[in-house]
Amino acid sequence: MNKTAAFYTLGCKVNQYETEALANLFRQGGYEVVDFSDKADVYVINTCTVTHLSDRKSRQMIRRAKKNNPEGIVAVMGCYAQIKWKDIRKIPGVDLILGTQDRLKVVELVEKIKTGKLDGVDKEINGDNKEYREAGELDKKTKQVERKTAVTRGKPVVVVKELGNAHFEEMPLGEIQRTRAFIKIEDGCEHFCTYCLVPHARGPVRSRDIENILADADRMAYHGAKEIVLTGVNLGAYGKDLEGDVSLAEVILKMQEISEIKRIRLSSLEPTDFTMELIETIEKSDKVCRHLHIPLQSGDDYILKKMNRRYEVDEYRKLVCYLRYLMPDLALTTDVMVGFPGEKEVNFNNTYEFVKEMAFSRLHVFKYSPRPGTPAGQFPDQVSPEDKDYRSRKLSELGSELSRQYSKRFVGRKVEVLFEEEK
Repeated sequence: MNKTAAFYTLGCKVNQYETEALANLFRQGGYEVVDFSDKADVYVINTCTVTHLSDRKSRQMIRRAKKNNPEGIVAVMGCYAQIKWKDIRKIPGVDLILGTQDRLKVVELVEKIKTGKLDGVDKEINGDNKEYREAGELDKKTKQVERKTAVTRGKPVVVVKELGNAHFEEMPLGEIQRTRAFIKIEDGCEHFCTYCLVPHARGPVRSRDIENILADADRMAYHGAKEIVLTGVNLGAYGKDLEGDVSLAEVILKMQEISEIKRIRLSSLEPTDFTMELIETIEKSDKVCRHLHIPLQSGDDYILKKMNRRYEVDEYRKLVCYLRYLMPDLALTTDVMVGFPGEKEVNFNNTYEFVKEMAFSRLHVFKYSPRPGTPAGQFPDQVSPEDKDYRSRKLSELGSELSRQYSKRFVGRKVEVLFEEEK
């Protein structure tokens, strides 16, 4: 009987990429990948911790996995696991907890857990690296891990590493036989917005070697991919940790030389990450998709400063105006947060009017969620749930109208498209 593994992914495109890479590892290990609702031998939940709702959803999926198969191995990894591994360890039925590093060991660890012991890999996991915890607490005085010679079901193995000296973890995909393929080229974030846990969950900026990126793109093109989506936790920071003059613009310039690739898409870029080199590369390329996602978060300078967003409204406006001057049909999408601590009606109205002025083609609106361990979680003047709901609803309605207006400009025009699938 074939071994089976099931996966559930919460959160961003980076998580989706990493789950696909993990599924490939399990296939190489002799597993058949099945639907998460099926009875499987192993369940892998790749978690997110952007909001309290994503935390809750992560816990729900852990419990659902155990319900689907009480005898199955449950492995939990990702951002929520990196931050809250002690909380996850208390959930009945969890067998393995990994953070946002060393995911490539997951199949090996699962196989050892099945036997009820970790002999043979125990030393490799801990060794002299005191940054790991394995089925025990890290002693604050000695910095040593409480040793466990065997692991029993019900007491999870914990492999969570401090991220200060983390490296870019190569997680290559298998064969991608579809039109659009994702390539993760960067990990980590150093912006430390006051509401966000991502820098703590993902660590500092780490960039992938450009030769490995291009090799992945070549392989995906060979298997039929026509569009490559470049993704990362902070995509625009690519190259800042590498020696030499390496940048996102250079990745684009080299990737567009692959003749089989017809389109290159950039997943998300911070307003502060745009350089003249990057803008000129995008504008001059006939392969870079005329769509940019540039998070706004707020259209009010007072709130932006409290968020530690490092730009002002007028700087964002000037960037958008310049991009549209160069690319008149540019599709511009964004994220906007409502209900940040201290956001009064006047601040929200400023955001509403600015969003209308920017005429985004799509709007992702989300309500502020206090995250323990962030400065904003301790800010006074928390906004009521009722006000958050009202502002979210009002801004979402505006977003829908702006999206309709953007779409109308293409009525009657002939444009080139890529078909992603047949139905």
